[in-house]
Amino acid sequence: ASLDWILVSVCGAVIGLLAGWMDSLSNWMSDLKLGYCNDIWKSQNLCCKDKEVCQEYTEYYGLSGFLVYLVLGLLYSTVAGLLVHLYPLSSGSSIPETKTILGGYQLPNLLALDSLGSKVIGLVLVCASGLVVGKEGPMIFVGVCLSHHLIQLYPKPFNPVIERYLMTCGAAAGFGSAFGSPLGGVLFTLEDLASFFPTHVMIQSFFCSLVAKGVLQLLDPYNGKRVLFQVVQSRPWHLFEIILFLIVGLITGIMGAWFVKLMLLIQAPKDRKLLQVVVLTLVTLLFGYALEMTRIDGQELLLRLFSECDPDNPVCHEQFGTAVLSLLYAIAFKYVFAIVSSVLHVPQGPLIPTMIWGALVGRLFGLLFQSFVNSHRHWDLFASCPADSDCINLGMYSLLGAFGALAGTTKLAVSLTVVMFELTGNLSLVLPLMMTLSVARVASDYIAEHGLFLAQLRHMNLPYLDTREDPLLGTTVSHHMIPMDQLVVLEQHETQESIQRINQCEQDVFPVVESTRDPILLGIIKRSEINLQETLDLEKSMEYALSLDPNTSMEVCMDIFKKLGPTCIIVSQSDILLGMVTRTSVLNLLD
Repeated sequence: ASLDWILVSVCGAVIGLLAGWMDSLSNWMSDLKLGYCNDIWKSQNLCCKDKEVCQEYTEYYGLSGFLVYLVLGLLYSTVAGLLVHLYPLSSGSSIPETKTILGGYQLPNLLALDSLGSKVIGLVLVCASGLVVGKEGPMIFVGVCLSHHLIQLYPKPFNPVIERYLMTCGAAAGFGSAFGSPLGGVLFTLEDLASFFPTHVMIQSFFCSLVAKGVLQLLDPYNGKRVLFQVVQSRPWHLFEIILFLIVGLITGIMGAWFVKLMLLIQAPKDRKLLQVVVLTLVTLLFGYALEMTRIDGQELLLRLFSECDPDNPVCHEQFGTAVLSLLYAIAFKYVFAIVSSVLHVPQGPLIPTMIWGALVGRLFGLLFQSFVNSHRHWDLFASCPADSDCINLGMYSLLGAFGALAGTTKLAVSLTVVMFELTGNLSLVLPLMMTLSVARVASDYIAEHGLFLAQLRHMNLPYLDTREDPLLGTTVSHHMIPMDQLVVLEQHETQESIQRINQCEQDVFPVVESTRDPILLGIIKRSEINLQETLDLEKSMEYALSLDPNTSMEVCMDIFKKLGPTCIIVSQSDILLGMVTRTSVLNLLD
């Protein structure tokens, strides 16, 4: 038990260190496309911190500034594409694969150190390049992969169930460190990632996220802010705004559902993957340079959208028509390029791009409603509005739109509410957010059956048992098992010639019995253990077999698969082997 806590602490510290380094490096590289500090190794936020007029930062202008922006963006994405070409498993967000691993299925090649290194470096480069991608999703995988390798450092092998629990802690810390939201990381893992989340794992996940957050706070990549998008929402909302909260939830929920559908519909050509990255980066940079709000870094844009208007805020315009047209262009740009960029073979995640177009949609509706209220101030409905300032808080609508889009895309609610509270610290926004998320979720359910990550998982045909699916009620294990006569069964005293028979089948786990005439179950042995042996020594590599009586209900069988994550379950009666139920056979039954 003490070893678990030591590993959880070390894992959280390493994830916090890595997340802080990635944030700082990505911000510096992104700022370098638009200008530079006198101290070249500082980002704009660092050298201009707490300064109203910053003379230490030089911004590029004119054609030379555009060329620097273009060349550096192309350079970053090209290097990221080359890394993925060398290490293909580092592409994408890897959240579907993470769900599969935490569900009990092993994908050992995915967790290799070279894939992890390529994912981390490529993620920094691609986020700084200007592509409409985010790093928050892949950080979950980074947390899982780091916890896996820390466990491997221990000289004795871990129980696979305990190892899965520790990787769950890594996933929570990865999400928490990406957003600076430790509670949100734990609840996100509980709500969407883990197939089984006991109380002690929840406590360890929280502690791991807390350590990661503490280390991140010491590194201070957010320049004094406690979270990624620390915003202050001081103005109260009014009762007449409830209808607009529901409208924002409806629109972002519908757009989120179609976002998922279109992401799965678009298929990139399988050849010339690097050329696709270069071409799409070029097109993204050309269209993105048109407006300052589409040119700046995505995290900085979100912070500006969540904030109130000031002279330095590029999302604010004095003229109503200009502001509406700019927001419409930005929504179209971010929505379309977030979908198209999802097929690129680079490390990337969809969460921040989804929040960006959702925040833009929310701000647009807030702006339109603000204009309507200002034109009808004499109505009794708007009597509660202050006379000396605007009645509508545009930053609040951006916040609601961002999380409404996430709810429509991922079909989450509880964890998003907690993340919002950690970002703002404002309890008065919880009720508007809950209304927005509820409507967004319902609207999304009418269009898309699954959330983004589960839909991607199904699209990739990964072996995952969804805990929310109805089990095969009313049947027993004997109805769905693979009978013994259809299995390759090993006897206690097998010869080396048996390996040839094993290599001719597709079975991954082999029951071991005393003899086929008297099939008393002794255990199981995995194919990987057999292939590593020069001589066939079953007693050395044989494992304990998890077995059920043939009259056990399939509901119990599926519950074991979801909570313990075994590869197979042996069916036996009085120690006599009758058959086997595998995770793959159960998935085939559900399909």
